Amino acid sequence: MKLNNNNRKNRRAPKGGRTGRGTCAGLPAPLVWVSFLLLCLADAPLRAASVDDLRASLSSDAATLFTSDSPLHAKADLNTFDNARNLWVGEGNVHIHNNDHELFADRVTVNHATGEISARGNITLVRPGLGTWTGDSLDYNHLTRAGLIGESVIKARGATITAREITASTNNVYEMRGAQFTTCTNEACAWHYHLSASRLRYNNNHSSATFHHATAWFLGVPVAYFPFWYRSLDGYGVRLTPGYTSDWGGYLLGAYLYKISPFDDPVHNLDGRFRLDYRSQRGAALGNDLTWHSTAYGIGSLSLYWLNDLDPPRYESFNPLHANERVRASRHRVAFKNAVAPTDRDRVILQVETHSDPLLLHNFFEDQFRTTFQPDNYAAYTRRHENWAAGATVSGPVDSFYDGVARLPEAWFVLPATPLGAGFFYETQSRAGYHHTFISDWARELGVLNYDAVRLDTHHRVSVPLSLGL
Repeated sequence: MKLNNNNRKNRRAPKGGRTGRGTCAGLPAPLVWVSFLLLCLADAPLRAASVDDLRASLSSDAATLFTSDSPLHAKADLNTFDNARNLWVGEGNVHIHNNDHELFADRVTVNHATGEISARGNITLVRPGLGTWTGDSLDYNHLTRAGLIGESVIKARGATITAREITASTNNVYEMRGAQFTTCTNEACAWHYHLSASRLRYNNNHSSATFHHATAWFLGVPVAYFPFWYRSLDGYGVRLTPGYTSDWGGYLLGAYLYKISPFDDPVHNLDGRFRLDYRSQRGAALGNDLTWHSTAYGIGSLSLYWLNDLDPPRYESFNPLHANERVRASRHRVAFKNAVAPTDRDRVILQVETHSDPLLLHNFFEDQFRTTFQPDNYAAYTRRHENWAAGATVSGPVDSFYDGVARLPEAWFVLPATPLGAGFFYETQSRAGYHHTFISDWARELGVLNYDAVRLDTHHRVSVPLSLGL
């Protein structure tokens, strides 16, 4: 199928701006880290395109032009039928739609025998796998989804893509020539960052984009060249976070998010996150996180992290007896959590986290440290019935340098207000447990002793609801 794109309209640049590849009007052009650009491309939000205004401008009358494997409905200001060639031509405010796509254009020709559609002028197409795109020339087959698309702007899956030409295949793969890719919400002449590529391949089956001979631009300045680059558009792929702090020095936190379970598995979902970090004052670190969501095994995560600290901190006020001693250079964190419901009434939660030293969270996991300076380890079981609920918990510190109270175990029972007859109701809450106090190593050196206690408390109430008649 050939494309005749001589009728493309010249697009006027916004006032005060200019068009051109790799330019950004009115913006300075300092050299920046390539990693910062990639971070922006990975995480920036997208302003979605809307076709509500186009729909509102059209009349409510719609006719079924023909019936096939995919019935097509269309309306236009002027309709022309050519039964000999199985053609329908619509001119002026053309609106065509079926179950999986919607098209607006100035002029559209449809061959209802072959399914081929040719559209020209002010085109907007909403289509699965291609998001929302606008352009001036389009030739494609609405039955096979194959075709050739002229110069266009696409908004899909958190990204904006402009392309000189797009070829769509029947297997949801799109080849784009002269493409530019960004997640910046500015107009095309004022993008803060983008990738330009001689060829871009978008695979809707895997929600991914592959760039060939790509150049990274930041504030109108080319900052990097990639012969080949892969980018996932549904949460997977490379993530880079650069920065600087007085404790870490310059740093670059890297992560690669990947999917382990099949994309189309409705029962099990297993994702991974490989981490590779570098801090100029603290050295390199690596780790791996696994998260899962399964109807059989529950919802959980496993996190592993290790680093060889080039400048391990001193214990100082955390351990007065060894204030000038440094923690070991080899530092790690292991965290596991899983919640599963074996039945509709039962729920089991297990959370365990261990550290190499008591200063790890403060040094490298600041967000968690602000919530709790030491991990909360426990195993809990809950049983719920229509008229009562009960459960048991085992908890306490895992690492010897943390203080805490261990419940070994603690059980509880709750009976909500239950009618006894004659207008009386009875309810109770009871809890019993054996508690053991764990003392950290340095506190034990100071002579602090462990102690144990048994706790038993119960609450009972009989009530009679009364109405005052007010």
